[in-house]
Amino acid sequence: MAVRLGKQAASALHKVLHLTSRGVISWLRVRSGQVRGPRVRPFLRGTWKEAVGSTASDIRKEIICPNCWHRFAPERVLFVARHENLVGDLVAGPSAYRRFLPSRFTAMGDALDANGLSCHQLACPRCHLVVSRPLLELSAYFVSIVGAPASGKSYVLAAMTWQLRSILPKLGLLMADGDPAANQELQRYEELLFMNNEPDKPIALRKTETQSDELYQTITLDGQPQTFPRPFIFTLSPKTDGRRQQLGLILYDNAGEHFLPGADSTATPTTLHIAESAATMFLYDPTQDPRFRERCRRDDPQIQYGVRPGAGAASGRQEIILSEMIARVRRYKGLSQAAKHRRPLVMVLAKADVWLPEGMLAESPLVEVAEENGTEGKRLALSLDRIEQMSEQCRQILQEACPEVVSAAEDFSERVIYIPVSALGCSPERVGDGDAAFYGIRPERIAPRWVTAPLLWALAQSAPGFIPTT
Repeated sequence: MAVRLGKQAASALHKVLHLTSRGVISWLRVRSGQVRGPRVRPFLRGTWKEAVGSTASDIRKEIICPNCWHRFAPERVLFVARHENLVGDLVAGPSAYRRFLPSRFTAMGDALDANGLSCHQLACPRCHLVVSRPLLELSAYFVSIVGAPASGKSYVLAAMTWQLRSILPKLGLLMADGDPAANQELQRYEELLFMNNEPDKPIALRKTETQSDELYQTITLDGQPQTFPRPFIFTLSPKTDGRRQQLGLILYDNAGEHFLPGADSTATPTTLHIAESAATMFLYDPTQDPRFRERCRRDDPQIQYGVRPGAGAASGRQEIILSEMIARVRRYKGLSQAAKHRRPLVMVLAKADVWLPEGMLAESPLVEVAEENGTEGKRLALSLDRIEQMSEQCRQILQEACPEVVSAAEDFSERVIYIPVSALGCSPERVGDGDAAFYGIRPERIAPRWVTAPLLWALAQSAPGFIPTT
């Protein structure tokens, strides 16, 4: 049975029925042309606030689209049609199913498309790209990862998310894929590195391209094609205490070329997420800087043959990318040149196994502490003191080698931390010759170090109490 409602009533019922969670709509029914239920009837003769009551208390008052970063009220969210005759959307493209604001619902509250099929997938009212349902309930925690081409962003991202899946439960948190379909490319990274059926054979993650269907989405917006990065979406929730905050973690894997000066345009607004980010990670690759390479192990292939086999040494001007990132944040957020960004900047110093003195990464940033409730046993917590001490040592090294990088970072953000990471824990090996040569890593040798510390520290700063600290 389907019921047709007026536009205002449909919008109200749309929010009540579809934006609630964990079965709270089970008592709502639509029968014989009437909407029944104590939370819905008031709207038909009263106000929106009365209609919603406490039923939609879990829904956020404002949603941020993870694709185009548009802010919108939850009742404006669109549904994605399912019928095969409803293919073709003016914004999402000719091969996408049509987006619509529903006015017909099933007895169980499911939206019906124009051909009568029930629909469940949601979309942004501006870009018409898919919005994961958890983001309508959870606080969105955006994290931008910025770095030069070939700095190893994809390796760091894959190693970080893989280790977080096993580490966060020890910190009293659960991490799940908020949108498994959106996370497919990152899942492939993880499987290639950490679940490989041939662990003794060298492998490499493919370079993040500036145009790729796996990592980017192109739509027609404001009369022109525009390309946006695909978000990686996770949910972070407490294992036991339901009163603690839950977060929707949103990460991006941009090509390094998107952060080069001049690459930002209305047709490719692929880096606008840095304006929404609760924390920004700038991945600095010491092997790309001629001054820093003097401190690196000479037997590492990246030092012997260059950042890419056969390509020679890179120019090393990573401070230009950092300056471009800073300029974009100031422009997007309207910050003056004198104003400092209030959100933390994590300077992630990559490939630490190549340049950091041996043994410095031996101690984990996570430590065992006694249970707070006085019971016997130990639990893990993030050692902020240990991270601060490591940061001071790394800042000194970076200051001596590349003082302009330190100056740019600290002139921009009120809170800067320097954290070394090793996504692989060992050097890659040069495989092949000539144009076919690449740096490969044998999965059996991978042993990431400190790779979760940047995100855990950022969470501890931006969401106090979410991560256990000491």
